[in-house]
This record gives sequence, C-alpha cells and structure tokens, in this order.
Amino acid sequence: LWLQSIQEDTCVLKEATLMLEYMTEAEAAAYLGVTLKTLRRWRYRGMLDMKGTPPPRAYKRGRHIWYVRYEIGAWIRGGEVI
Repeated sequence: LWLQSIQEDTCVLKEATLMLEYMTEAEAAAYLGVTLKTLRRWRYRGMLDMKGTPPPRAYKRGRHIWYVRYEIGAWIRGGEVI
C-alpha cells in the first residue's frame, strides 16, 4: 500500500514538472514540426492564419523567448493547429 502511494506521488510530481518545463523557440518549433521562422511569424502576427487562430503562448525574459511544453500540448489538444 505504501509503495502505491509513493508511485502516485511520483506521477503527480512528474506531471507538475512537465507543466513547468520551458522550451526555447528552437525547441518549440521542432516540437511543433515547423521552422523557427514560422513560429516567430505566428508570434509576431498574433495569429496563424486569416481566420485569426492564435499561436501558442510565448513568454519573454530579457531577449529570450520561452514556451511552456504543457501549454503547447494543450494548444495542440485544443485543435488550434492548422
């Protein structure tokens, strides 16, 4: 019983870690299967297409742009990929 509790705690910890895992622009582009130029264009325009589909959320820290792996996964699951 205690082993099962430890395994459940480990699963929760892994989920929390994935939610906070940041990716660089290049990593996010590779994860999405698009070029870095395409990902930057999406972010700059604030949309993917003429329908106004929003791009995945990006965070800026200094000169660097970051994406959260969990948020990109949620964005994909939301059906917002062209």
